[in-house]
Amino acid sequence: MKRFVLICLVSTSAFAQISFLQELRPFVEKNISTSLADKIWGEKDEVELPEIPIVKKDAKDLSVYSKKEYKSPFTKEQMSQYNLSFINELIKATRELDANRDELSKWYATLEQGGTREGVYRSLVLSQYYQRLENYNQQTSMSAKKVTVTIFKKYLNKDLDIKKLDALNIYSVKRILVENAVDVQDALLARSQDEFARWYAVYSAELANTYPIWNSKLRSSKESGVHYRWAMKMTPDIVKSEFILKTHLLFNRLQKKQ
Repeated sequence: MKRFVLICLVSTSAFAQISFLQELRPFVEKNISTSLADKIWGEKDEVELPEIPIVKKDAKDLSVYSKKEYKSPFTKEQMSQYNLSFINELIKATRELDANRDELSKWYATLEQGGTREGVYRSLVLSQYYQRLENYNQQTSMSAKKVTVTIFKKYLNKDLDIKKLDALNIYSVKRILVENAVDVQDALLARSQDEFARWYAVYSAELANTYPIWNSKLRSSKESGVHYRWAMKMTPDIVKSEFILKTHLLFNRLQKKQ
């Protein structure tokens, strides 16, 4: 009976709008059946989270110097424009302030001369300016602390005592989380690009499903398969940079919820 009523409802004009139907799917999956949801909307475009490696840093490990080269899908002109947008967003996401002209020129030149986005990010969060932000006396919100513990457990395979975050402000939490996550990403990439992309895809889909704060179609996509295919087309440096941006943007929002 439930199935009959639901199918009738879906067939009416009131349910014709795609956005409404997509919002209805979780209700159907939870209260009726996943198989019925698949029949109505089609099977979900999903990938699975890979096994998370235990990261052990070894000062004698030289694998970082023999990384595979990946070809960018963008032309030089497209990449230049993309880099400028990235620097603008990165500075605002990390510091919550707009970039000034001198900084834009400096970091843009760094990327144009062959520097990496990850390298620019590390320079920003290890700068004296960012260190001053980390010394700012403000408690990290409970929402941000809980999400940090969850990410460490699910995506980094590490148990984190939430009390250890009490002494850190949001700027320190963001930096430490990203640094640990990038180490895991590197370990996955050493195994295969597929595992690296799946990790990113599942993480991105969870953010899209849990936090409706994203202002782009790609970031808002709730299906991990979409993020996976994008990540497989991009260079690892671009994928990492997108992870860095989304993580900082998310935690900026979580901090404001305190």
